[in-house]
Amino acid sequence: MTKLEKGVISSWQLTFLIGIFIQGSIFCTTLVFEIAPKDVWLALLTAFAVVTLFVLAYVKLMQKFPGKNLVQLNDIVFGPYLGKVFSVLYILFFILSTTADLRFIIDFIPGLFMTETPIIVFAIMFVFACAWAVRNGIETLARTSLLFLIIISIIVLLIVILTASKFDINNLFPVLDIPFIDFIQANHIILSIFFGEIFVFMMLIPYMDDMKKAKKSVLLGLTIGTVTMLIVSVMATGVLGNLDSIVNSPLISTVRQVEVATVLTRMDFLVVSILIFSVFMKISVVYYATTLSISQLLNLKSYKPLVIPVGIIIVGLVVPAFESPVAQAECGMKTWPFFAGIFEILLPSITLLVATICRLPKKRGG
Repeated sequence: MTKLEKGVISSWQLTFLIGIFIQGSIFCTTLVFEIAPKDVWLALLTAFAVVTLFVLAYVKLMQKFPGKNLVQLNDIVFGPYLGKVFSVLYILFFILSTTADLRFIIDFIPGLFMTETPIIVFAIMFVFACAWAVRNGIETLARTSLLFLIIISIIVLLIVILTASKFDINNLFPVLDIPFIDFIQANHIILSIFFGEIFVFMMLIPYMDDMKKAKKSVLLGLTIGTVTMLIVSVMATGVLGNLDSIVNSPLISTVRQVEVATVLTRMDFLVVSILIFSVFMKISVVYYATTLSISQLLNLKSYKPLVIPVGIIIVGLVVPAFESPVAQAECGMKTWPFFAGIFEILLPSITLLVATICRLPKKRGG
């Protein structure tokens, strides 16, 4: 199979891409606040420890097959027929994941500012912007990720400074004052929705200029994204207390506590900026991986002709995907974590296990 992407990214660029990709799940913390309002920070830490093990497995798998992406790897490990079945399953998951993220943002923004505008309008506009980024290739995505990562980090720091006077450390206690099963559920949600989708980078890692640095880059990017979410969760809990479990968006409610000389009030635009930049990058990365996977599967010479058709499919699915934001939140808490675990944990684990047992890749002449 030919290499569809001619671009190359450095180890630092991969770090930035992963960092902002993880940051794209900041607003999904709402799902966890509903279950463990005071223990989101602890659930983040424990889920981070677990996902690190799987990340190491992903990187090991990629390093066993240098220069091969996930679709090519499936063909090598499972053969040309079963391997394509695995690849098709991954592609379907990529499309559904992109659709869910898109539906979240197009529900969120009109709910704040433009309640009369049909959500399909926002879907078309957002997918069009993502399609432009995807068509420009992985190098453009990598350069954009650094800019957006810096902007988001500055905004989060600004929010922390502006809400510091409202922060009460007593709101963080008592720790684990919830049923243990709820804490496990919170970890499951974080592991699958916040961190698990990082396996999509198995389509991007082959385009690194130095595969030896893949482990360091992936772990550092994962850490950057986790630290950002940790700061946001601690800040929201410390400022809102028990209220953070009943509001629609803990971060929005936190920012609305800002009042500086009666001038700096209703600074929702800060939160919306974080949302747009981070979710844009997350959707663009999965969108890119989707078009690349399909092109690789069909043995095309370029992924670019598929960018628009895939975008049309995503827009077509986004409206009927969920009846309402409440239905999406319900799915995110109870259904999606189990469904996503099949693709994020089970299938990659099977691939690594089969490759290890069969001692793949086999040396030439062996």
